[in-house]
Amino acid sequence: MVPLPSVPLPGLARESVRNKVVLVTGASRGIGAAVAAELAERGARVALVARDEAALPVVAAGLRGDGHAWFAGDVRSQESLDAAVAAAVRHFGRLDAVVANAGVVAYGTVLVCDTDDFERVVDTNLTGVYRTVRAALPALRESCGYVLVMGSISSFTSLGGLGAYAASKAGVEMLAHILQQELDHVGVGVGTLYASWVDTDLIADAERVMPSFAKVRRRWARPADLPGLRAWPGGTVTPRACARAAVTAIERRQRRVWVPLPLWGLSFSRVVVNSRPGERVQTWLFGTAARDADAEVLAHRAATPASRG
Repeated sequence: MVPLPSVPLPGLARESVRNKVVLVTGASRGIGAAVAAELAERGARVALVARDEAALPVVAAGLRGDGHAWFAGDVRSQESLDAAVAAAVRHFGRLDAVVANAGVVAYGTVLVCDTDDFERVVDTNLTGVYRTVRAALPALRESCGYVLVMGSISSFTSLGGLGAYAASKAGVEMLAHILQQELDHVGVGVGTLYASWVDTDLIADAERVMPSFAKVRRRWARPADLPGLRAWPGGTVTPRACARAAVTAIERRQRRVWVPLPLWGLSFSRVVVNSRPGERVQTWLFGTAARDADAEVLAHRAATPASRG
C-alpha cells in the first residue's frame, strides 16, 4: 500500500503562506494582481505570470516586501508556460501553490459569437488551466502543494450571450473535480473559487459593449439593496475581496470557496436553477437580453472592425 503524504486536511487546518512560493497566472491586472498583492501582504513570495510582459514589472514593484519575481508566459502555449514555470522553480528553488487565474470573455449568442472567439475563450479559460497544472505538477508533487482554479457563478448558472465563458467555466469546475481525485493520493490539493460579478476590466468592458448586460446585472443585484442581503450573489464584489478568499483557500487547502459566501446556496440549488421551471424563470427575466446583446455586439464590431468578442 502506498503511504499517504502528510498534508493538512482540507478546511480543517490553516497554514500561513509566509515564505511559501505561489505562482499566479493572469497576474498583470484584475483578480490576478489583487491575489498577488494579498499573498505579498501575508508574507508569501510571488511568481507573477502573464502575457503582458510590460505590466508585470509594474505589478511586481508594487508588492509588499521583496523576493518576488515575474515571468512572461501565455496560458495558450504549453511551451511558454513550461518555460515560465521552470524559470520560477529555478529562481525560487520550489513551488508551493499555483493560482490558475488567467481568463478572457467573448460576447454574443451562438449566431453572433464567432467560432474563433469561442475557441479563444475555451482555450484560455479551460485548456489554459490544464496547461498550467501540467507545467507546475512536478514541482507541486515535490512540495505536496496546492492548486486553486478560478471558477465562476457561470460554472453552474446560464446567461444567454455569454455561452463561451459559461462553457469554459463549467469545464473548469469539472476539471478541478477530476484533478482532486487524481492528485489527492500524491498530496496535491485542488480547490475551486466560485466568484460572482467581480469589479474588473472584464465586467467594465462587457457593460460598455453591451448595455443590456448592465441591465441584467442590475436585476441580479437588486436584492442586495435590501437590509441583510448585502452579500447577495448577484452583487458586485471587489478584486480585493476575491483575493482575500483565494489566499485563505490556499492556507486552508479548501476544496471550494464562494465569493460572496451566499453563492454556495445557489451552487447547491443548481438542480432547481437549471431545471425546466428554473430555465423558464431565467428566460422570463433575461430572455430579451441575449437578443439585445447580439445587436449591441454587432454594432460594436462594426464600429471597431479590428475587435473580436
